[in-house]
Amino acid sequence: GGANEDGCSGDCRGGGGGSGATRRPSKAATLSTARGLTGGARSNSKGRARSGRRSVSLGSAASSASSTGSRRGSRQQSRTGSKPGRDREADSDAASDKEKEEDITDEQIEGFFADMFAQYALTWDSDNRPLMNFASFHSFCQALLKGSNDSVLKRADKAYGDEIQCQKDLHYRYDLKRKDAKKGLCFDAFYISIQTLMPGGQAKQLAKQRFLEFHGSAALMREALSSDLGGA
Repeated sequence: GGANEDGCSGDCRGGGGGSGATRRPSKAATLSTARGLTGGARSNSKGRARSGRRSVSLGSAASSASSTGSRRGSRQQSRTGSKPGRDREADSDAASDKEKEEDITDEQIEGFFADMFAQYALTWDSDNRPLMNFASFHSFCQALLKGSNDSVLKRADKAYGDEIQCQKDLHYRYDLKRKDAKKGLCFDAFYISIQTLMPGGQAKQLAKQRFLEFHGSAALMREALSSDLGGA
């Protein structure tokens, strides 16, 4: 049989020889297939690279966020680390004072009011019983409040004026002579005026605080808070 010039038979070119002959792909088909495989490899490589970069980027972001959160938490704890201890100590002191105040009986507080009255009442009636004039009443209110409530102090003037007028009108009920009733408040009138000025248990609550502060001594309270007042 005759061979072609390139040394291949017609069957080798795929022209249609016997059924057992193997067909070789053309150069064009081979190049096309190679380009497709190369392109696919590059595409897959780029996809994996992008995916890898995204994974690394997300991982870095998560790590950075975790680190930032940790640093913030550390700074916050550093700034407030000692505060809870101080708060607990303050709360403990407040609770202790509250318990001490609750232990004070009404009889003790009433006796303390009587002692405070005796310290601040610098006027006497005809029978040599103490009376509290306006200046002493105002000083007592300042000491009891320790300057914490100016609005109450402003009302103290009216409270005294209303009660002294009532005492003058009803002097016989207070076992006072008319001329003595205008000198100053007796203890009963004083106690009524304080409860009117500081209602709802406010006066007793303040008295308990002063009782604890000055160990139940009205004399110490007057010396510390009203030293400018005349001698008792």
